[in-house]
Amino acid sequence: MQSVNVGFHERLSTALKWEDEVKNRLESIGFLTNRYGTGVQLTPEFHDAVRFMNDNYTAQFVRYLPDWIIAIKNKMCYLVEAKSERSNTPNYSYELASYEVGLRLHSIGVNIIVIFTGWRVDFIQNLKIWKEFKDLNRLRQIKETGGSGTPFGLIKKDDVPTFDDFFSRMLS
Repeated sequence: MQSVNVGFHERLSTALKWEDEVKNRLESIGFLTNRYGTGVQLTPEFHDAVRFMNDNYTAQFVRYLPDWIIAIKNKMCYLVEAKSERSNTPNYSYELASYEVGLRLHSIGVNIIVIFTGWRVDFIQNLKIWKEFKDLNRLRQIKETGGSGTPFGLIKKDDVPTFDDFFSRMLS
């Protein structure tokens, strides 16, 4: 059985490397980028204090803030969620709580772009989860192999536009 801390730190390391790649690519097409979200706004003590408040929308909001905010001066501004994957399956996995917070933000007019490993991109509201994993026994097994152990859904990779297609439509 893999230690929770080892699995978490592996996921975090992969995620941070991916965030840097995303930042560089967004800047290369003209966006200003700024770190945002939990990693820069919450102290570790505060994050631990709200970590298991799964029924509290305020705690969910601060825990699942997107990673970046991007802008083109006087033209457009978006929140960006950089999602890294460690597997070669035909699906992306998306933590359900994070996805639901993104949909709530969209419902009040906040635009969130999700950029997945493999350079697939779309707005949060366009991503369709086709299968959900909520069974506690199954999630416990996933956690033992290095996953987070939290409920998640699957999104078909082929249903998500490529980075170039998404941004060429947006910037034209």
